[in-house]
Amino acid sequence: MDTMSKKESMSLTRQSQIIILGQALSFCFNFLVPIVVVRFFDVAQYGVYKQLFLLVMTILLILPFGSIESLFYFIPRNRDEKIHYVTQTVCLLIVADIFFLLIMFSTGKYILTLLNLSQLYIYYIPLGLYIALMVMSLPFEKVLLIQGDVKASSVVTVISEISKGICIVAAIVLTRSLAIMLYAILAFAAIRMIVFFYYIVSMQLLSFSRSVISFERIKIFLNYSFPFGMSVAVATLRRYLHQYFVSFLFSIQDFAIFAAGSFQLPLMKLTYKTVSNVILIKISESQKHRKYNEIVEIWLNSARKLALIYFPITFFFIIASKEFITIIFTARYLESIPVFIVTLLQLPLNVFITQSVLKAFAETRYIFKLNVKPIDL
Repeated sequence: MDTMSKKESMSLTRQSQIIILGQALSFCFNFLVPIVVVRFFDVAQYGVYKQLFLLVMTILLILPFGSIESLFYFIPRNRDEKIHYVTQTVCLLIVADIFFLLIMFSTGKYILTLLNLSQLYIYYIPLGLYIALMVMSLPFEKVLLIQGDVKASSVVTVISEISKGICIVAAIVLTRSLAIMLYAILAFAAIRMIVFFYYIVSMQLLSFSRSVISFERIKIFLNYSFPFGMSVAVATLRRYLHQYFVSFLFSIQDFAIFAAGSFQLPLMKLTYKTVSNVILIKISESQKHRKYNEIVEIWLNSARKLALIYFPITFFFIIASKEFITIIFTARYLESIPVFIVTLLQLPLNVFITQSVLKAFAETRYIFKLNVKPIDL
């Protein structure tokens, strides 16, 4: 059995364990980031810090518009055409970045003022460039994972998260300046993007020749990714709408309290994302060969494993919510406890990874309907 065959035959449990281990290592370091930041900023400064990263996370999730996740559908079915799909994804991300930067630098002040985030406008140059560079390197871990190099994907995650965390902590501890912190993580994003492009070029996964860029293939790709991108946009807005609502209607200090309570355990989110990506690849391959019994087994297996993690952790952190908030955010944020408990109660709902199955069957339009329908009720 060759190397690729061994990688492809690696079990769901083994692949998930390797990636989760890497993410757990990065989590252990980055768990210290809010502990440090909250102790060097007052409540108002911490509120601005949280507003900044709220905006960053919203745009990073929406801007790729489903193109990166679509790689999990196309490449497992067409491994001989990897260069086509990686190249067209890079092209789509370049177009998305240009579109974003034009809006950011022309109407950014108006949009931020409209959202009651005008205090972020003084950072619009490093903020816009950081988001653009990060978007270009977002496929890095995904491409490694699809290639079957699970360990390399985990290593990149660990190095990236720890490096970004060091930039944030060092800048804030030494200068207590959000502007300096942004320029520090901007440098990190630039290095990450360079490494990503070096990898895909050296692995012959990127070419801008006419033989590689096919408008017909891009059309098929967009037909899959566009509905999914719309669903991601709607889901992201729903996910963060409550924070924008609080930021818009209340003081920056109240927003800081609410943001602390909305703290989501990073390891839980990373676990869900890892398992969903791994089973999407496996379900896509099984669906291609119409092995529907395998798909059911993969899905149930993932739900069972997530339940064994999510339920005990939810119960534990509800019981220890006061101690947790005090340790992480200090006693100044005790008012955040009720919000934190409500946030925790959402964890068990993530046990059933329904979207991976729908994406494997190319039902991206139905994913969009699922995200929109509750709003219309």
